[in-house]
Amino acid sequence: GFGMVFSGGCISRNLVRAGGGDLRSIVVLLITGIFAFMTIWVGIAAVGGSNVIYAIAAVVLAVATVFTFRAYRGLLRQLDAEEQKR
Repeated sequence: GFGMVFSGGCISRNLVRAGGGDLRSIVVLLITGIFAFMTIWVGIAAVGGSNVIYAIAAVVLAVATVFTFRAYRGLLRQLDAEEQKR
């Protein structure tokens, strides 16, 4: 629920909006794909019992989260600037 509020709806809705050309939905789908991949990767590492791979995956996930939020914030600023020009 909390993530859907920030992303503007469920993944299906964002997929439809991305098909219509909405850039924010494309960013949401990209972020979701990254986190889904990382979740699967960490799950595979947990089955193997390798704490090193789990730690590396956690660091990569944290770095990806920071870059994702910064990119999304920049995209929102750009869209706000375009709306103010109108």
